Amino acid sequence: MTNIFYNYTSTYVRDNLRADVFKRSDGVYGIEMYRDGTLMKREPYKGKDLDWAERSAENYVDGIKVL
Repeated sequence: MTNIFYNYTSTYVRDNLRADVFKRSDGVYGIEMYRDGTLMKREPYKGKDLDWAERSAENYVDGIKVL
């Protein structure tokens, strides 16, 4: 089994919402979504690029992407 490592590239914050953009060691981008400092969901985007992940992070903190 191979260990997966996370490299965090950017953070988006608005009010009580935060999204951290990451790139895993296997090349997959994604975001971690937080509410009031608590991790709510980690969402990988296999086959997508950094721009996709950053737009998803913005959508989450802007209230467009709702959990």
